[in-house]
Amino acid sequence: MAAGSVRIDNPKAKEGFFRDLSSVEGAAFAVDQVGQWVVVMFVVESERGLKRSVAQTRRLAGVSEMEPCIPFHCPPTTMVPGSRDWQVLEALRTHPTAAVSECAGSIGMSSKAFARRCNALIADKAVWSIPRLDFGRYRGATVARFLIWLDSKVETQRVLNRLEETFPSFILLEDQSDIPDTDSRPMKLLSIFLQLSSTAEIEDVERSIRDVPGVVAAEVYFPRQNYVYDDWFVERIHSRIRMRA
Repeated sequence: MAAGSVRIDNPKAKEGFFRDLSSVEGAAFAVDQVGQWVVVMFVVESERGLKRSVAQTRRLAGVSEMEPCIPFHCPPTTMVPGSRDWQVLEALRTHPTAAVSECAGSIGMSSKAFARRCNALIADKAVWSIPRLDFGRYRGATVARFLIWLDSKVETQRVLNRLEETFPSFILLEDQSDIPDTDSRPMKLLSIFLQLSSTAEIEDVERSIRDVPGVVAAEVYFPRQNYVYDDWFVERIHSRIRMRA
């Protein structure tokens, strides 16, 4: 995968941008944030392919600027899916909210066999579940994402433990330290999503984060909505199923 930020100066152009991004090669996810910036993520098969994706994105209507798109490593799977596993993945993608019995029936499997294969895929990190979240639907709450940079000498797990203790109701806490900076050196970077009662809490939370030993900087962003583009995944799943038919 690779991620970068796109600046869209005209708020009216955002809707068209998210629609048009679906036509960009390798587009996988996007996060609309309050303000001008949008986070975009691509599936990377080659350096040339990433350059092509970035060039196509820069040409989309409404794009004022695009920062460098930085590759990062996804959690590696510990298995090689077989033909039935690819069918299970397709059933999950096609019926994401259906009962196990409906998913199993769509590919001619029993519910027990389907559940067993599905659980194995999850345990072996061969399947992701990415929600299409609309943070604008929250009422009486503010969702904020904090990016947290650490001192290169600090133990990352110690900071993660401290953040878990300080914010036990966090939505998502991630270690993104594999992402390199502009000089291709790894950064110690954490990301935490918090649901707060009001925007007035933001400053207090940021102060608490900066007070954690080992934290050198923090920035806050307000996500509006997640977008998911599955064309790349659909093509690869169908290809694997045909190869094993």
